[in-house]
Amino acid sequence: MGVSAYGERLACGTAVADLLDHVADDRPVEAHHRDCVDCRATLAELVQVWTAVHRLAGEPVAVPPGFTSKVRRRIANPLARGVARPRAWVPLPATGPGVTHLDVTAIARMVELAVASVPGVAMGSATAAGARVRVGPAPDRLTVSVEIQVPYGDDLIAAAHAVRLAVIVQLLAVAGLEDVSVDVAVTGIVE
Repeated sequence: MGVSAYGERLACGTAVADLLDHVADDRPVEAHHRDCVDCRATLAELVQVWTAVHRLAGEPVAVPPGFTSKVRRRIANPLARGVARPRAWVPLPATGPGVTHLDVTAIARMVELAVASVPGVAMGSATAAGARVRVGPAPDRLTVSVEIQVPYGDDLIAAAHAVRLAVIVQLLAVAGLEDVSVDVAVTGIVE
């Protein structure tokens, strides 16, 4: 079989796409197609495939319960769980030619590690890592929002300040980010 601008061709020069058109449109084949060994064999294969396609197309498709509402939610909220999020990059300070960017997911991971370094404080969720860390780059500064849980009896303001300081120090030490705003929300008290 050869290839042309119109797709694959058989040894006799007939385009496979032309044979498929004959089968799909249920048109009679030309004399050459009936007499040519290659065309007959290819037509037989195409008829089998096309018959299976028609059989499957005729079978009813059961839509699972709730499927339509899930699709509507995904369309309405493209950043819903399970949908790939657009990548966001934060430019890092550079001392030479070129630009260095850091993915916000890497920043979120650094924030998680910084929160974990504060004694007694935990991330505000038992869900997947990073689910409760939101990083928003702004033109002139980086804003990090983090949700935490604090042990019962601890000073909430001191815990939030310790988390804020740990995040700022981590991002400055590792990424050289100086202008960082850290919003801390205490979402739970643990025993």
